[in-house]
Amino acid sequence: LLANVFQAGFASGWTGGWAPVLPSSPQFITLGPLFHCLKEAFNSSFLAVCLSAVAETVISYPSSTINAQMAYNHAQELVGGRAEVPLVSAWIPWGPGVILLCLRNALAMCGIRLLSGPVQQTMRRLRVPESFRGLLSDFIASIGSGCLTTPLNQLYNYASTSQAYTHSGSLEQLRQLAAFLGTTYVSCGPAGEILGLRQSLVRDLMLRSLYTAAIFTLFGAIERICVLLWRLREKRL
Repeated sequence: LLANVFQAGFASGWTGGWAPVLPSSPQFITLGPLFHCLKEAFNSSFLAVCLSAVAETVISYPSSTINAQMAYNHAQELVGGRAEVPLVSAWIPWGPGVILLCLRNALAMCGIRLLSGPVQQTMRRLRVPESFRGLLSDFIASIGSGCLTTPLNQLYNYASTSQAYTHSGSLEQLRQLAAFLGTTYVSCGPAGEILGLRQSLVRDLMLRSLYTAAIFTLFGAIERICVLLWRLREKRL
C-alpha cells in the first residue's frame, strides 16, 4: 500500500495534503467547544454530536473533497488514465458525497462523545486504574467508531471522485454505491456467486480504526488537560 502511495517519490504521497490544513482549526473547534455548548444548550449528547457533525461537514467538505480529488487525479496521471475529475469550489460547502461525509463525521465523533462513557463504566467494574481509564476508554471506543466509519469513508471518496456518480439521479447513485462496496469488499465467483469477503476489508478496517483512534484519543487527552488547567486556574482565583 505504501509502495503505491509513494511510487512517484516521497512528495507525491502528500498530493492534496495542503487543502485540509487551513480548515483544521475551526474543524476541531466543532469537535470540542461547539459540542459542549450544544450539549449544554439542548441537554443531549446525541443531538450535540449530530449538530456538531453538520458544522464540521460545512467547514471541511470543500477541503476534504479537493484533497481526495487531487490525490485521485494524481493517481490517474501516474497510470496514464484520462478519468481526471474537476476540483470542486473551495467556497461551496456541499456537493457529491456530502451526506456520506456528514454521517462519517458523526459516527467518528460518537467514539469519545457517546461510546467512551459505557466503556469507562465497564473498566470501572474491571478495576482498571482511574489514571488510565479515560485514555483507554477513548481509544477502545474510537476503534469501534473507526470501524463503523470505514465503509462511509470509502463511499465518500468514491462519490467525490466519480463523474458518473455526480451526474446520476438519487436511485442510480445508491445503486452505484452498493456496486462499489460489492466490488471492493466482496469476492465473487465466475457465475456471480458470493465467495466471501476480500482481505482489503480487514486492511481498511485496521487503517481507518487506528487512524481514528489515534486522532480522537489524542484530542480527548488534550481536552482533559485543558479542562484540568482551567479548573486549577479557577481555584487559584
